[in-house]
Amino acid sequence: MDPGSLRYKVVITRPNATQNSDYGDMNTGAGAQYNRFCDIIHQSVDTGEENSVQGFQKKLKFIFRYEAFFKIIDETSTITYDEEKFVINGVRFRGSGNRCYVEILAKSFN
Repeated sequence: MDPGSLRYKVVITRPNATQNSDYGDMNTGAGAQYNRFCDIIHQSVDTGEENSVQGFQKKLKFIFRYEAFFKIIDETSTITYDEEKFVINGVRFRGSGNRCYVEILAKSFN
């Protein structure tokens, strides 16, 4: 990671999930929001057809400096960048020591 490469501001939202005791359903709330700076790598765009409607999904790779809170980020979390919401597909921890960083693969929310 080069100095100055973490120049994009994003918001990571981790929803709160509580179990409804009556029927076992999960209720999700707004949850915690984390503002972080990252580097973004644009990947391919998928086009597809759903219910006879043509659409596309952006795929991005977000690269963050390692912090302990990334251990709680999973596929239920979302990332908001440039007023667009992305669903997390995977979280990868790369490097070691003080050169550790986190790659988050995400696609646009349709």
